[in-house]
Amino acid sequence: MNAGLPPSVSQKELHASIRSRLYKALIVPLVILVLVDAFIGYEMAHRFAAQAYDEALQLVAEDCLDQLQSVESDDIAAYPHLLRQFNASPKQLVYRGLYDANKQLIAGVNIPPPSTADLKSTTKDQSQREWTIYDGLLDEHPVRIMQIALHANKVVLRVAEDGSRSLELEHLIHSLVLVPQLILLGALLWIIKQAVSHGLSPMRRLGSLIVSLKGEARLQSMSRQIPAEAMPLVEAIDELLDRLSKARGLQDRFIADAAHQLKTPLAAIITYSELLQRSNLDPQQIKALENLQTGAARLARMLKQLLAYLRNAPESPLLPSMETVNLSHLVQEAALDWAPRAIAHHLDFGVQVIDADLFLSADPMRLREMLDNLLDNALRYSVTGGQVSVSLFKGKAICVLVEDSAEIIQVSERDRIFERFYRIPGTTKDGSGLGLAIVKDIASLHGADLRVRPRTNGQGNCFEVCFPIAR
Repeated sequence: MNAGLPPSVSQKELHASIRSRLYKALIVPLVILVLVDAFIGYEMAHRFAAQAYDEALQLVAEDCLDQLQSVESDDIAAYPHLLRQFNASPKQLVYRGLYDANKQLIAGVNIPPPSTADLKSTTKDQSQREWTIYDGLLDEHPVRIMQIALHANKVVLRVAEDGSRSLELEHLIHSLVLVPQLILLGALLWIIKQAVSHGLSPMRRLGSLIVSLKGEARLQSMSRQIPAEAMPLVEAIDELLDRLSKARGLQDRFIADAAHQLKTPLAAIITYSELLQRSNLDPQQIKALENLQTGAARLARMLKQLLAYLRNAPESPLLPSMETVNLSHLVQEAALDWAPRAIAHHLDFGVQVIDADLFLSADPMRLREMLDNLLDNALRYSVTGGQVSVSLFKGKAICVLVEDSAEIIQVSERDRIFERFYRIPGTTKDGSGLGLAIVKDIASLHGADLRVRPRTNGQGNCFEVCFPIAR
C-alpha cells in the first residue's frame, strides 16, 4: 500500500516513465486516427469502385438497349444478328438476357430477376430512362445486374457483370490508399520516437548535472543548461540540498565539538589510570584497571578517527597542503611503526616490494593518515598467525597495496565498507566504521583510485590505492 495516494492510482501508473506516457499520449490517438482514416478510405474506395463499376455496366447495357430500340418488339426474333450479341461465351464477364412481357427468356443468359430481399437502387441515363440495379447470383457466382423495360414494358433487358471485376478494382483502390497510409504511419512513429528522445535529452543532461554536483554547488547556477519546464524540480532539489547541507553541518559541528570536549576528560582518565598502575593493586583491581585502559584507548582511537574524518571529508574547509612527497620513505616509515603491533598480534608482517624514490605531489600528513588506517584495518581483522604485507610500485600509476589475511569481503560489500560507520554484519572485532571512509576521502582528495579485491593466493583481501602519474 502507498500511503497518501488516491485509490485510483495504481502501482504501474505510479512508476510509469515520462517516455511511456508521451508514447501513450501520442501513438494511441495517432493509431486511432489512422484506423478511422483507413475505414473512411475503405468505404470511399468501395463506393467509388461500385460507382465506376455501375457506370461501366450501364454503358454496356445502353449500347445493347440502343440496338434493341431500333426494332419493334414483335420483330426482334427476325433479326438474328441482333440476337447473336446475347449468346454467352465462357470467357465473357458480361452477360445479357432478353425477356418478353411474360418474363420468358427470348435470348441470352437466364439472369435472375430482383427479389424483394435484394437491395435495389434506380438510376437514370442521359435519356432519362430509369434503370434498376441490384446484386444476384448467376451459376452461384455473384454478379451485378442492371434491368430496364422497353417497348411499353413488352420487353425486359437484363445485363449482368461478374462481381470479381468490382472486387479487383476495390483491391487496387485499397492498395493505392492504404499502402501510403501505412508508410506514413511508420514515418510518423519514427518521428515521434526521435522527437520524444530529443525532448527528453534535457532530462538526461539534468541527471548528469545532479550527479556532478560537489560541495556547495547548486543547479540554479547552471540554469542555462536546464530547460524552463524543469526549473520547479531544480528549485526543489536545490532547496533539499540546502537543508541537507545545513543538517550535515550541524551534525559535523556537533561531532567535532563533542570530540574536542571529550579529549580533555579522556586525557585525565588515561593519565590517572597510568598513575594507578604504579600503585599496589590486588589482582581484581588490576583486571578492572586493564578494562578501563582498554576502553579509554578505544574511545581515544574513536575520537581521533572522528576528527580525522571531519578533517578529510569532501565538505571540509581544510584544503590539503600539497608538496612533493617521497612516497617510498613514507610507506617504509609507516611499515616500521606498525611492525611491533603486528608482532604483538602474532602476525607475519613484511614489506614485499618498495620501489625506491617514488615522488608524488600530495599532503604528507593525510597520506600517512591513510596508510595508518589501511594498516590498522589489516592488522585488526587478520586472523592470528596470518600474513600482512605492504607494497609500493610504479606501473601505469603509483600504487600502494596493503594485503591482509582476513575473511574475504564479498562483492556486495566491497563498496559499502567505504561508507562511514558501516560495518559488515557479523563482524566481532572492535571498530568504529570510520577507518576505510577516511581512506576513501583522502584518496579522493588526491585523485587516486581505491579498490578492494581478494588476494592473489585467494586468502584475504588486497586494498589498492593508485595515484595518477603527473605528466
